[in-house]
Amino acid sequence: MTKKDKFSIFLEEKKEKWDKVLQNRGVFEEYPSHLNPKTDLEILYAYSDLGLINKYLGNKQKAVWFFKFLSTINVPSSRLEGISNEDDTTLVFSYGEYALKKGIFFDLSNSDLKTANRMFSFAAEDFIVKESTFDFWIKHKYYDDIAYGHLWRSYSLVRLNQYQEALELLVQVVPYLDKYKKTGVEMWRTVEYALTKALIPLCEYKLNPSEENLASAKKGIEDFIKSLREKKDKFEGYLYYFHLKEKFADVYEAEGVPADAKPAVKKAVEEKKIEFPVDDEEPGTIMITTLEGGYEDFLGSNSEVEKYCAEVSELGDFPNLALLMETYVTGSHLDAEPLTEECKRLLSMDGVEDWIRGKTEIVLEAAEDAKETGHGLYFYFAEGIVE
Repeated sequence: MTKKDKFSIFLEEKKEKWDKVLQNRGVFEEYPSHLNPKTDLEILYAYSDLGLINKYLGNKQKAVWFFKFLSTINVPSSRLEGISNEDDTTLVFSYGEYALKKGIFFDLSNSDLKTANRMFSFAAEDFIVKESTFDFWIKHKYYDDIAYGHLWRSYSLVRLNQYQEALELLVQVVPYLDKYKKTGVEMWRTVEYALTKALIPLCEYKLNPSEENLASAKKGIEDFIKSLREKKDKFEGYLYYFHLKEKFADVYEAEGVPADAKPAVKKAVEEKKIEFPVDDEEPGTIMITTLEGGYEDFLGSNSEVEKYCAEVSELGDFPNLALLMETYVTGSHLDAEPLTEECKRLLSMDGVEDWIRGKTEIVLEAAEDAKETGHGLYFYFAEGIVE
């Protein structure tokens, strides 16, 4: 009997919980006849989760059934409907995310395309960051808020086939999130960080439909979901994974670039470029640890680890070593076995610089400890501690 992975068990438990809730409420096989979106949130959460779970399990008809109901409840008829203070960016962003998810529910249930387009148009406008707000966030190092707005505006623009505008924002998302992490605070925009793996190659293919870009676009969608390791992040990510696969089936399912493929229309778009303060990196050291395994050592400063990953990427096929910085930024972990193999292979090469060799030896020792104790490799920031 095949052993179930942790994510499958997580989905089974969530499905069992929500099935029971809906059965007790009498709305498991029939839509609610009367539902107050403000007081019956439990039903809406259940429908959203069960739509996604059934989609994952291959129960397409049941998934559509759940998503279809969500596309009929509390659909905005105008942008920022009912909001009195449009200067409250946090509130406007939350409306933008709500409209975006409504659009996705319309798409995944094959509902009204016109209304779906309107939802994404609302979202694209909601996530525009005003210049005054932008300047305030830069001054106070709220880089994650900038990245959040850029990512979801970009997602909406991609869905509306505005690829160049989306790409100009997308290439800024990861640098902003990296910079936010370097200020010594927790970075929890994991799905946003990972979505760039799918959206950037998709835009590049649409703007330049070559065979190489097609392969990258298809791979990017898979890389996005594979890079999400925590169960809650992976579950959230599957909504966008399924949406991108279906809405861009012409890319995901393509065997080659169509003979009549034409580049998307390009036009000049003026966007705020990245201008970071010079001295806003928190002094300290990134630590590598196996936690329960007991191993711990200094890996280096933010800049050193970032440089290490970039240099290793140039040395050859070392995908896990190249992901050390991303693993730290997103608060995820790496598996010990492939990392051990990569470290040994890199250390056996001639001409490797001493500083790269030294850091690789640290990672190898941690990976071997993790392999022996059955744990993953994690990273954390020791503020103020300099090796």
